[in-house]
Amino acid sequence: MALGRCLTSHAWPKGKKTDYVGYVRPAGYPDSALICGIPDCNREAVIWLDTGEVESYEKGNRIFKGPSHFTKMKANGEGVFK
Repeated sequence: MALGRCLTSHAWPKGKKTDYVGYVRPAGYPDSALICGIPDCNREAVIWLDTGEVESYEKGNRIFKGPSHFTKMKANGEGVFK
């Protein structure tokens, strides 16, 4: 499950069940509509990925599901930052 978190204050999230190993920038970053998922943070976010999602990105997938069925995030093609 991908997460949207800012790089300024909430980088390298620690999931309870998920290890996030890298991030990708959303389409249109930094002017995208993706905002950090921490309740009191309104900064632009990047998409944090686990190992399986990084592999999926490297195979061409650019759409990732978030923590609810409400959220899907589209990544650009710049690559994974680790």
